[in-house]
Amino acid sequence: MVDYVILFTIAMFKLCSYILRTCLSDVKTGTLLFLYDGAYNLDKYMSVLDMVNKRFKSTVKNYDELREYLDYKPRFFESLVELCITILRRPKESKDILRYMDVVMYTVIFPKKEARKSSRMFFGNEYNEITAKLMFDIFDFLHNNTGISNRMLPRNAILGIDT
Repeated sequence: MVDYVILFTIAMFKLCSYILRTCLSDVKTGTLLFLYDGAYNLDKYMSVLDMVNKRFKSTVKNYDELREYLDYKPRFFESLVELCITILRRPKESKDILRYMDVVMYTVIFPKKEARKSSRMFFGNEYNEITAKLMFDIFDFLHNNTGISNRMLPRNAILGIDT
């Protein structure tokens, strides 16, 4: 699970980098352009989708039920934009998210229960609550939009909270 989260986080950083370079004033548009690999592909996809919508509207009986699936924005789009804005607003803390995820993987998830350390214990005085919160925001995004169980990432063990 953490491997997937790390890969998603890398992709998220690439998205944020793209937005910083292209259209920081309009994060929604930047996100769409990133997802479709540019304006040309987005326009092409939207025109094809428009043709499909027109055809379905005139031929399919349950078009109203299908229409929600014929959208160029993925169902998680708004929460992705919100997560991106959150990361962009905290560059100092965001830069360490991957390091925190590595610590979670090698000190909390892989070791036996007796050898586990919380990320708070591992980092000591350098522990940053905001970076940990951003990491959990990414975990929550993936949980809410993929159905991956939150039990795979033991939040209390990561934070060092006894249960």
